Amino acid sequence: MSQLFDRFAKQGQDFLGVEYPFMCGAMTWVSDPKLVAAVANAGGFACLAGGNTSCDILEKQIEETRALTDKPFGLNVITIAPAYKDHLALVKRMALPFVIFAGSFPRRPEVELVKSTGAKVMCFASTESIAHRHSGPKRRNARLRYVDTASPAFHRFDPH
Repeated sequence: MSQLFDRFAKQGQDFLGVEYPFMCGAMTWVSDPKLVAAVANAGGFACLAGGNTSCDILEKQIEETRALTDKPFGLNVITIAPAYKDHLALVKRMALPFVIFAGSFPRRPEVELVKSTGAKVMCFASTESIAHRHSGPKRRNARLRYVDTASPAFHRFDPH
């Protein structure tokens, strides 16, 4: 492998705490605890899809995922979903290792609330210009952002 790939792979491994720095993004009705745990147990990173799932069901999915793997995984929360505020309260209560914001720009207090739980924050962006708006000293301070490319299966990580 190239030195450049190795350098970026190492950054992804260190940040995500995984052997293979590849992400299985959240997919509504697909990213259930079994898929997320299978990816995590195989050395990758995956996330549950919060979508507009009720908090009761989402809490059970988080607990089931934790029962199936001791590896890190994330929860994707949708900022424009009707259950968004309830999902943030759940995140605070359950102390997840990673939270991924999607749907729109999270407000700074929402990002800070998630970070106060010890979670690492990622923000989904559909374009590179939107990704730049998610991070930086005057922005939402996401530790990592990722940009969707041609397919949800491929993500580019920017560790800045």
